[in-house]
Order: sequence, then C-alpha cells, then structure tokens
Amino acid sequence: MKSGRVQSGSPYRYNRPRLEYANNPGIIIQIAQSMMNEMGKTLSQIITHKVRHMHLPEKHKNLGRISMTFTNLHVTEITPPRIEIHPSPHTPYQITASMQGLTQ
Repeated sequence: MKSGRVQSGSPYRYNRPRLEYANNPGIIIQIAQSMMNEMGKTLSQIITHKVRHMHLPEKHKNLGRISMTFTNLHVTEITPPRIEIHPSPHTPYQITASMQGLTQ
C-alpha cells in the first residue's frame, strides 16, 4: 500500500497550494482518511469477487459482508495528486479482515 488518489467524487480535492497542506495538518488527515476509506471499499470488492469465483462449495461462496480495519499507518508524503502511506516506524501495523457469511 504505497500510494493512492482521492477519487474525483471525494470532497477532498487537490486545488490548494502545497504550502497550505504543510500549514494545515487537518487537511492532510482528512485526505488520508478519505483515501483509506476508498481503499478499504476497493479491497473488499476485490476479495468478495475472488472468493465468489474460487472453486469452493456453494455454501462458502455466499459472503454477506467483508470488513477491513487499518491501524498504525501514517502518511509519509503528500505531493498532489499523490499520497504515500507506509506502516508506522514506531509501532507494528495491522490490516485485519473479517468475513461474515450469510446463512441459507
């Protein structure tokens, strides 16, 4: 997970001068949170798609929900339109995923 872009539909657009980002960490946090949210949605869609197309018994393909949590990641660089996020150097990072199946 090195970089990503805030999608065009996001309220966080890169129309401010770079200096304003440096002077306002709140904007950086909002952009990073928005990007992580989009990335989580995309990863969930990819995992759901792959599991549904695996050669598994039918009862295991019926996923109800996939949720993902990202902890201890930090923004290392913002150069619009690029954001780089890396694991925190001070604490271990975690990406956890849980799947909840639907009962038939």
